[in-house]
Amino acid sequence: MKKIFLITGLLLSILKINSQTIVVEATIADAKDSTKIWFNKSVDTDFSNYFYNCEFATIKKSSFKKTFILNGSGVMMMNGSNLNPKIKLIATTGDKIKINVKRDQNVFVVKFEGSNTSGLNELYNSPYLTRKKLTPFIGDLIPKTKNTEEVVTEIENIKLKALAPFSKLFEEKKITADFYNTLKLDVDLLFLETTYDIVGYYANNPENFKKQQLSAEQLNNVIVAFDKKYNVFDEKYSICEGVSRVSTIEKKCSNIKNKILAGEKYDIGLWNAEQEQNNYAPVKYQELIMSSTIAIAGFEEAKCTFEKFKEKFPKSVYLKKLKTISDDEKLSANIPLYSFGTYSNQSKKIIYTESKQYQDLAQLINEKFKGKPVFVDLWASYCAPCKVEFRYSDGLRKFLNNNNVEVLYVSVDNESQIQKWEKDIYGFELKGNHYFASNTILSSLKKMLNEKNDIYIPRYLLFNAKGELVLKNTKNPSEGENLYSEIRKSLNF
Repeated sequence: MKKIFLITGLLLSILKINSQTIVVEATIADAKDSTKIWFNKSVDTDFSNYFYNCEFATIKKSSFKKTFILNGSGVMMMNGSNLNPKIKLIATTGDKIKINVKRDQNVFVVKFEGSNTSGLNELYNSPYLTRKKLTPFIGDLIPKTKNTEEVVTEIENIKLKALAPFSKLFEEKKITADFYNTLKLDVDLLFLETTYDIVGYYANNPENFKKQQLSAEQLNNVIVAFDKKYNVFDEKYSICEGVSRVSTIEKKCSNIKNKILAGEKYDIGLWNAEQEQNNYAPVKYQELIMSSTIAIAGFEEAKCTFEKFKEKFPKSVYLKKLKTISDDEKLSANIPLYSFGTYSNQSKKIIYTESKQYQDLAQLINEKFKGKPVFVDLWASYCAPCKVEFRYSDGLRKFLNNNNVEVLYVSVDNESQIQKWEKDIYGFELKGNHYFASNTILSSLKKMLNEKNDIYIPRYLLFNAKGELVLKNTKNPSEGENLYSEIRKSLNF
């Protein structure tokens, strides 16, 4: 009976996962194998948690098939490359979308099949529905208008023209209600963002200001009118295209700071003076703005660190992705073989102090740690059991620090894996001393440990303050107090 319940539970979980999938297939002419096609989408099943270059599909035989786990309806973006244009996808749980991309005289030709085919084709080919296409329509009408109401009416008329083909498709039941409603929300923000840009263009430059008839107050009132119609802080817009949404939120914040729009300040100590306007976003949108900025430009450009972001948003859904970016930014361009360095709480980086090939481990211990006991962790980036033991490194490190014992991680990787070695140190936050010994040290280790066969890792050694090897094979860090007792006994404290 228990087995039946287990099987039933497994089947239900599989059905649940399948019911949350959105499948995207694409054929891209002239795409080479192993080419990556990147997607902007949420970091989890919630469309609102958008992230630039969140996932990728890999080309094989000029095509790919990618399954996303997402709930409800919302917007994803297939990022552009030299092989394909940017492609906005309005998708709903259960959709299966097929895309065919070709070039015709250096112009991309994109055709869709599957769910909401007519809507996706119309969206891609619309003469209005990108900022580049929409900007001249709104930009050209402002010099021809005489008051705020006229501007708002004319822009709304353009919006109706843009939506008209989709309204017809919906009436003819060629697109679903989910597709149509999501599209309308996304178009709201497209028009709002573009209007913010155009009004700023005319209001903030004296030469541009002369080219139109409206007063500064009337131009500002256009912003107020559109904010009343389409408030980007409204939760309903969370399913819209995320990069544009973040940009529109930032523009609203600037208008609040400049007292064009009403709003509150939520200063949580995240932004510097140049970014101060973002304090006018509710805290959850400050999290979105900062994570988006980091994803696109990196931590340095965002004027933030992973530690600062984690302090402000300790439960953020973006932490895992941002940690990867943080670690990648720290990686060294060129790491010499036999590098020795230290990764500490203070530096948050590996500070390399030497590159020297030691003949054996005892020589390294005596040169670098004279008068100090040392716990040595032998590992490699290919060693899964080694990485399992890293889960217990915090407790071990605390014990060693309290007892003035140094920790030394010694990599016996193949020489070609030195970049992977460094990335793993950051990924597992292995604070302490590190030496890339490479597998060339294995022969001297066998001699020192009196091993006739191969040395298996993970393996842990203990040296006393005189540089003498007192434990050839300690217990594992996962054994906690048993290991600590063994170290105490061996070092007489």
